[in-house]
Amino acid sequence: MVDMDFDLLIIGAGAAGYSAALRASELGKTALMVNDPDEVPLGGTCVNVGCIPSKTLLYQAALGWQALRSTFQSLALSGKMDLAKALEETRNTVSRMQKSNYQDTLNAMNTVTYIEDRARLVDEHTIEVSGRRYTGHYILIATGARPYVPTVEGLSDLDYLTHRNVFNLKEPPESLIVLGGGPEALELGQAFHRFGVRTTIIQRSERILTKFDPLVAETLQKALLSEGLEIITGTKLLKV
Repeated sequence: MVDMDFDLLIIGAGAAGYSAALRASELGKTALMVNDPDEVPLGGTCVNVGCIPSKTLLYQAALGWQALRSTFQSLALSGKMDLAKALEETRNTVSRMQKSNYQDTLNAMNTVTYIEDRARLVDEHTIEVSGRRYTGHYILIATGARPYVPTVEGLSDLDYLTHRNVFNLKEPPESLIVLGGGPEALELGQAFHRFGVRTTIIQRSERILTKFDPLVAETLQKALLSEGLEIITGTKLLKV
């Protein structure tokens, strides 16, 4: 067998890439994992820009919303929910979990080398990183995907938000338009609304959650509307 620099070359350090590196380490195989932090940091979508930050923000929003509207006099609170502080808490949670669940574990993988940079595929056994080439018996491409940005006139001229940068906001917006009626859109829409941001969800289809059971979608929409969230369905945004 031809000598290679590594048993496995991995492009991407999200759930798939990281799991592959961990398994290679367990088997005593050498691996090089290359990840571009300007796309998504070590750990990938879930811990950095997906389920962990979204659920952390949702949980804070739910606690505050329920406490301020409690029917029990012993729990009836007054005050204002602080979205800027909640986003800061969310980022801190992400940092702690990324370190404990990914960085610390990676440091203990003696057979895995990690580089933060952009990799280029050269051939079936070679990648290039900042002008240097590395060879491996196998290459795993686990780069994930970027958020889909709809083609809307004027949108590219704006500093719009996606799930990749919304948690980096330092100050809450006065209002927010969410394009789409899927789970992530509804989560963020409800969370921002509960923190006092005037939020409107615009969905092209006739109902939200088009990939879910209609009864589930209808029930959830009624619940969100009862909270005061504005939902517009059957509408395509043409221009901003």
